[in-house]
Amino acid sequence: MEGLINRPRYAAVYGSLRKGFSNHYLLQESRLLHTMRVPGFTMYDLGAFPAVTEGKGSITVEVYEITRETFKRLDRLEGYPNFYTRRKIHIKVGLKAWIYFVNPDSQFLSHPRIVESGDWKKYREHGRVSMCKLIGFVLVLCLLATGCEMTEAQSKAMIGAIGGLAVGGLAKGKTGAIVGTLAGAAIGGLVGKQQQNRQQDQYSYRNQEPEPTYGYGVREPVCKDPTPYEMQREIERLRRENEELKQKKEARSVYM
Repeated sequence: MEGLINRPRYAAVYGSLRKGFSNHYLLQESRLLHTMRVPGFTMYDLGAFPAVTEGKGSITVEVYEITRETFKRLDRLEGYPNFYTRRKIHIKVGLKAWIYFVNPDSQFLSHPRIVESGDWKKYREHGRVSMCKLIGFVLVLCLLATGCEMTEAQSKAMIGAIGGLAVGGLAKGKTGAIVGTLAGAAIGGLVGKQQQNRQQDQYSYRNQEPEPTYGYGVREPVCKDPTPYEMQREIERLRRENEELKQKKEARSVYM
């Protein structure tokens, strides 16, 4: 009896329980055995998670060796037997695993979207890439709406931003898409800002008034108000000159 209770169990998971998704914490202490394709099922997108039914397609699953306690936690998560049901499927010779699925007539599949690839991970990554492309398209439309007023700097900024969105769209995974998009857009904006500042400097240089000159290109002296120190020095100079003139006059009067 104890051997029957403690015998190994296996579960084939395909959605939020897969590695990298929100519910994988339930399988952190379980051993991953295989990642493989399983025929005989069709996958549907229910929004935050997928569902599968018996069908003619195939799906990608991760097979884990689980304990009895983990098996109970999976039943609670999947709402067994009210929401999902389960059965064993053949994984390979001598190995069967439990898989959770819904009845094709379930009300939850009234307006489903079929996941053609049968791989929930690739399907979600493709959805993130599509969102990046949509953001890029909207950005292009917004920039083109002001195209008649667009400067060369703004054009370069737009090209950089679009390039960043393209890099983000080609990046794998959510983090790569976001980082690629923001980095490219930021670099494009920085290049555009530098170009705009350079253009403003050139414009200011071209339009500044030339300094007045006179005679052989010599610049006209610039008149400016003297400082108090300069005024005091000038007063002392004039006083000395005046004293010298007086002394010269007195000397002349003596000789005469």
